[in-house]
Amino acid sequence: MSLQRFESCCAASRHACRVFLVDDDADTVESLALLLGLDGHIVRTAISAPEALITLESFTPDVAFLDVNMPEIDGFTLAAQLRNRPALGHVKFVALTGDASRADREAALAAGFDHHLAKPVDMRALSSILASAGRTLS
Repeated sequence: MSLQRFESCCAASRHACRVFLVDDDADTVESLALLLGLDGHIVRTAISAPEALITLESFTPDVAFLDVNMPEIDGFTLAAQLRNRPALGHVKFVALTGDASRADREAALAAGFDHHLAKPVDMRALSSILASAGRTLS
């Protein structure tokens, strides 16, 4: 989806979110952060689970996109750790992965993720997730 089509589809939702992106692929994090920031979302990023844990000491997101295939601590383990934090009880967790089979989706949902997005990210699906989690703009 082009940037213009993404902006149109997100702008129509009139929602803004505090978004947290965690992926060991810096290009993925940078490009998604740029798109989401242009749409008015407040975005923080991390390129590892340890960095994510530090960032979340001072940032409380509405939605957290976690790469499930990271070194050191994978996204499944990170999500489980974050779910145990009372301040993050409202957060929608999204598995962000190159693993796109039905079994991969089911495993992510069974592990406690609210959504599963395969890479490359379907921007309409991403926009829909953000619209359901965001705060209505006035």
